[in-house]
Amino acid sequence: MNDVQLINGIALSKYKTLSATPGKYFWRAFMAGIFLGVATLFAFTMGAGFQDNPTVARLALASTFGIGLVAISFLGAELFTGNCFTAIIPVFDRKVKFSKTLGLWGMCYLGNACGLILVVSVFVLSGAQRASLMSYIQPIIEARLDFNVWQLLLKAILCNFVVCIAAYGNMKMKNEAAKLFFILLFVTAFVFPGLEHCIANMGIFTVAFCMVPGLSVGAMLKSMVIVTLGNIVGGAVLLAWPLRKMSAD
Repeated sequence: MNDVQLINGIALSKYKTLSATPGKYFWRAFMAGIFLGVATLFAFTMGAGFQDNPTVARLALASTFGIGLVAISFLGAELFTGNCFTAIIPVFDRKVKFSKTLGLWGMCYLGNACGLILVVSVFVLSGAQRASLMSYIQPIIEARLDFNVWQLLLKAILCNFVVCIAAYGNMKMKNEAAKLFFILLFVTAFVFPGLEHCIANMGIFTVAFCMVPGLSVGAMLKSMVIVTLGNIVGGAVLLAWPLRKMSAD
Protein backbone atom coordinates (compact mmCIF):
# COMPACT_ATOMS: atom_id res chain seq x y z
CA MET A 1 0.00 0.00 0.00
CA ASN A 2 1.49 3.35 -1.03
CA ASP A 3 1.00 6.61 0.84
CA VAL A 4 -1.91 7.83 -1.30
CA GLN A 5 -3.79 4.56 -0.80
CA LEU A 6 -3.20 4.86 2.95
CA ILE A 7 -4.52 8.42 3.08
CA ASN A 8 -7.45 7.56 0.81
CA GLY A 9 -8.51 4.85 3.23
CA ILE A 10 -8.31 7.20 6.20
CA ALA A 11 -10.14 9.98 4.36
CA LEU A 12 -12.92 7.76 3.02
CA SER A 13 -13.62 6.54 6.56
CA LYS A 14 -14.12 10.17 7.58
CA TYR A 15 -16.59 10.74 4.75
CA LYS A 16 -18.42 7.54 5.72
CA THR A 17 -18.71 8.66 9.36
CA LEU A 18 -19.96 12.11 8.34
CA SER A 19 -22.55 10.62 5.98
CA ALA A 20 -23.79 7.86 8.29
CA THR A 21 -23.58 9.62 11.66
CA PRO A 22 -22.97 13.37 11.27
CA GLY A 23 -23.51 13.92 14.98
CA LYS A 24 -20.65 11.53 15.77
CA TYR A 25 -18.37 13.39 13.36
CA PHE A 26 -19.35 16.73 14.90
CA TRP A 27 -18.44 15.50 18.39
CA ARG A 28 -15.08 14.27 17.17
CA ALA A 29 -14.44 17.76 15.80
CA PHE A 30 -15.77 19.28 19.03
CA MET A 31 -13.30 17.24 21.08
CA ALA A 32 -10.45 18.35 18.82
CA GLY A 33 -11.44 21.92 19.68
CA ILE A 34 -11.39 21.04 23.38
CA PHE A 35 -7.91 19.50 23.10
CA LEU A 36 -6.56 22.45 21.14
CA GLY A 37 -8.18 24.87 23.58
CA VAL A 38 -6.41 23.21 26.50
CA ALA A 39 -3.14 23.38 24.56
CA THR A 40 -3.70 27.07 23.79
CA LEU A 41 -4.30 27.88 27.44
CA PHE A 42 -1.32 25.85 28.61
CA ALA A 43 1.02 27.31 26.01
CA PHE A 44 0.04 30.93 26.59
CA THR A 45 0.14 30.51 30.36
CA MET A 46 3.68 29.13 29.97
CA GLY A 47 4.61 32.07 27.75
CA ALA A 48 3.14 34.52 30.25
CA GLY A 49 5.19 32.94 33.01
CA PHE A 50 8.42 33.82 31.17
CA GLN A 51 7.31 37.12 29.62
CA ASP A 52 10.24 39.01 31.17
CA ASN A 53 12.45 37.10 28.72
CA PRO A 54 10.70 37.21 25.30
CA THR A 55 12.87 34.54 23.68
CA VAL A 56 12.32 32.05 26.51
CA ALA A 57 8.62 32.91 26.57
CA ARG A 58 8.31 32.24 22.83
CA LEU A 59 10.16 28.93 23.14
CA ALA A 60 8.02 27.90 26.12
CA LEU A 61 4.85 28.66 24.16
CA ALA A 62 6.02 26.93 20.99
CA SER A 63 7.30 23.78 22.67
CA THR A 64 4.12 23.17 24.70
CA PHE A 65 1.43 23.98 22.14
CA GLY A 66 1.98 20.62 20.43
CA ILE A 67 0.17 18.73 23.20
CA GLY A 68 -3.06 19.67 21.42
CA LEU A 69 -2.15 17.90 18.19
CA VAL A 70 -0.75 14.96 20.16
CA ALA A 71 -4.10 14.52 21.93
CA ILE A 72 -6.02 14.90 18.66
CA SER A 73 -3.84 12.34 16.87
CA PHE A 74 -3.71 9.79 19.68
CA LEU A 75 -7.37 10.04 20.73
CA GLY A 76 -9.01 10.09 17.31
CA ALA A 77 -10.48 13.60 17.12
CA GLU A 78 -10.99 15.60 13.92
CA LEU A 79 -9.02 18.81 13.24
CA PHE A 80 -9.98 21.09 10.34
CA THR A 81 -6.44 21.94 9.31
CA GLY A 82 -5.37 18.29 9.14
CA ASN A 83 -8.43 17.49 7.06
CA CYS A 84 -7.44 20.19 4.56
CA PHE A 85 -4.71 17.71 3.64
CA THR A 86 -6.33 14.32 4.26
CA ALA A 87 -9.82 14.88 2.86
CA ILE A 88 -8.67 16.35 -0.46
CA ILE A 89 -6.76 13.25 -1.63
CA PRO A 90 -9.93 11.31 -2.63
CA VAL A 91 -11.04 14.38 -4.60
CA PHE A 92 -7.81 14.30 -6.60
CA ASP A 93 -8.46 10.59 -7.23
CA ARG A 94 -12.08 11.30 -8.23
CA LYS A 95 -13.44 9.10 -5.48
CA VAL A 96 -15.31 11.98 -3.80
CA LYS A 97 -16.89 15.17 -5.14
CA PHE A 98 -15.42 18.43 -3.90
CA SER A 99 -18.85 19.50 -2.64
CA LYS A 100 -18.66 16.68 -0.06
CA THR A 101 -15.24 17.91 0.99
CA LEU A 102 -16.65 21.37 1.61
CA GLY A 103 -19.34 19.79 3.79
CA LEU A 104 -16.78 17.82 5.78
CA TRP A 105 -14.55 20.86 6.21
CA GLY A 106 -17.52 22.97 7.28
CA MET A 107 -18.69 20.48 9.90
CA CYS A 108 -15.15 20.06 11.21
CA TYR A 109 -14.57 23.81 11.40
CA LEU A 110 -17.84 24.31 13.29
CA GLY A 111 -17.08 21.52 15.75
CA ASN A 112 -13.55 22.77 16.35
CA ALA A 113 -14.84 26.29 16.97
CA CYS A 114 -17.53 25.18 19.41
CA GLY A 115 -15.19 23.04 21.49
CA LEU A 116 -12.34 25.52 21.56
CA ILE A 117 -14.41 28.62 22.32
CA LEU A 118 -16.23 26.75 25.10
CA VAL A 119 -13.12 25.60 26.97
CA VAL A 120 -11.33 28.92 26.55
CA SER A 121 -14.38 30.88 27.71
CA VAL A 122 -14.72 28.72 30.83
CA PHE A 123 -11.05 29.32 31.62
CA VAL A 124 -11.36 33.10 31.19
CA LEU A 125 -14.49 33.20 33.37
CA SER A 126 -12.62 31.28 36.07
CA GLY A 127 -10.22 34.21 36.45
CA ALA A 128 -7.16 31.93 36.51
CA GLN A 129 -3.89 33.67 35.57
CA ARG A 130 -5.87 36.70 34.39
CA ALA A 131 -3.35 39.43 35.21
CA SER A 132 -0.28 37.71 33.74
CA LEU A 133 -2.17 36.52 30.66
CA MET A 134 -3.64 39.95 29.99
CA SER A 135 -0.27 41.70 30.09
CA TYR A 136 1.28 38.97 27.91
CA ILE A 137 -1.43 38.60 25.30
CA GLN A 138 -2.26 42.27 24.70
CA PRO A 139 0.87 43.18 22.67
CA ILE A 140 0.71 39.83 20.87
CA ILE A 141 -2.87 40.30 19.75
CA GLU A 142 -2.36 43.94 18.77
CA ALA A 143 0.57 42.89 16.56
CA ARG A 144 -1.50 40.08 15.02
CA LEU A 145 -4.29 42.48 14.09
CA ASP A 146 -1.90 44.92 12.41
CA PHE A 147 -1.30 42.71 9.39
CA ASN A 148 -0.45 42.85 5.73
CA VAL A 149 -2.98 40.67 3.90
CA TRP A 150 -0.49 38.92 1.63
CA GLN A 151 2.02 38.29 4.39
CA LEU A 152 -0.73 36.90 6.61
CA LEU A 153 -1.89 34.62 3.80
CA LEU A 154 1.63 33.31 3.22
CA LYS A 155 2.12 32.70 6.95
CA ALA A 156 -1.10 30.67 6.95
CA ILE A 157 -0.09 28.66 3.88
CA LEU A 158 3.28 27.78 5.39
CA CYS A 159 1.69 27.02 8.76
CA ASN A 160 -0.63 24.32 7.53
CA PHE A 161 2.01 22.88 5.24
CA VAL A 162 4.07 22.24 8.38
CA VAL A 163 1.08 21.08 10.46
CA CYS A 164 0.04 18.61 7.77
CA ILE A 165 3.56 17.19 7.57
CA ALA A 166 3.05 16.34 11.26
CA ALA A 167 -0.31 14.74 10.42
CA TYR A 168 1.24 12.85 7.49
CA GLY A 169 4.05 11.50 9.66
CA ASN A 170 1.53 10.42 12.29
CA MET A 171 -0.32 8.34 9.66
CA LYS A 172 2.84 6.52 8.57
CA MET A 173 4.63 5.91 11.86
CA LYS A 174 3.89 2.89 14.02
CA ASN A 175 5.95 3.70 17.10
CA GLU A 176 4.04 5.97 19.50
CA ALA A 177 7.18 7.57 20.97
CA ALA A 178 8.34 8.47 17.47
CA LYS A 179 4.90 9.94 16.69
CA LEU A 180 5.01 12.02 19.86
CA PHE A 181 8.45 13.46 19.10
CA PHE A 182 7.63 14.09 15.43
CA ILE A 183 4.38 15.94 16.18
CA LEU A 184 5.87 18.09 18.96
CA LEU A 185 8.85 18.99 16.77
CA PHE A 186 6.78 20.06 13.78
CA VAL A 187 4.26 21.99 15.87
CA THR A 188 7.16 23.89 17.44
CA ALA A 189 8.37 24.54 13.89
CA PHE A 190 5.21 26.46 13.02
CA VAL A 191 4.56 28.20 16.35
CA PHE A 192 8.06 29.55 17.05
CA PRO A 193 8.41 31.43 13.72
CA GLY A 194 4.96 32.98 14.24
CA LEU A 195 3.02 31.23 11.47
CA GLU A 196 -0.79 31.40 11.48
CA HIS A 197 -3.19 28.55 12.35
CA CYS A 198 -6.89 29.37 12.02
CA ILE A 199 -8.20 27.05 14.75
CA ALA A 200 -5.51 28.08 17.24
CA ASN A 201 -6.32 31.72 16.44
CA MET A 202 -9.92 31.13 17.50
CA GLY A 203 -8.64 30.41 20.99
CA ILE A 204 -6.22 33.34 21.03
CA PHE A 205 -8.88 35.75 19.79
CA THR A 206 -11.41 34.45 22.33
CA VAL A 207 -8.99 35.06 25.20
CA ALA A 208 -8.11 38.49 23.83
CA PHE A 209 -11.76 39.47 23.25
CA CYS A 210 -12.58 38.64 26.86
CA MET A 211 -9.51 40.33 28.38
CA VAL A 212 -8.32 43.17 26.15
CA PRO A 213 -10.64 46.16 25.69
CA GLY A 214 -11.05 47.99 22.40
CA LEU A 215 -10.07 45.25 19.96
CA SER A 216 -11.58 45.35 16.49
CA VAL A 217 -13.93 42.42 15.93
CA GLY A 218 -13.89 43.20 12.21
CA ALA A 219 -10.11 42.88 12.10
CA MET A 220 -10.30 39.54 13.92
CA LEU A 221 -12.92 38.21 11.50
CA LYS A 222 -10.93 39.42 8.48
CA SER A 223 -7.82 37.73 9.87
CA MET A 224 -9.75 34.49 10.44
CA VAL A 225 -10.99 34.43 6.83
CA ILE A 226 -7.51 35.05 5.39
CA VAL A 227 -5.82 32.51 7.66
CA THR A 228 -8.49 29.86 7.00
CA LEU A 229 -8.06 30.23 3.23
CA GLY A 230 -4.28 30.11 3.59
CA ASN A 231 -4.45 26.98 5.75
CA ILE A 232 -6.60 25.28 3.09
CA VAL A 233 -4.04 26.09 0.40
CA GLY A 234 -1.16 24.95 2.59
CA GLY A 235 -2.69 21.54 3.26
CA ALA A 236 -4.58 20.85 0.04
CA VAL A 237 -2.27 22.40 -2.55
CA LEU A 238 1.22 22.81 -1.14
CA LEU A 239 1.39 19.33 0.42
CA ALA A 240 -1.45 17.07 -0.80
CA TRP A 241 -1.13 17.84 -4.53
CA PRO A 242 2.63 17.15 -4.84
CA LEU A 243 2.22 14.06 -2.66
CA ARG A 244 -0.48 12.77 -4.99
CA LYS A 245 1.69 13.41 -8.06
CA MET A 246 4.80 11.74 -6.64
CA SER A 247 2.79 8.68 -5.60
CA ALA A 248 0.85 8.36 -8.86
CA ASP A 249 0.82 4.91 -10.44
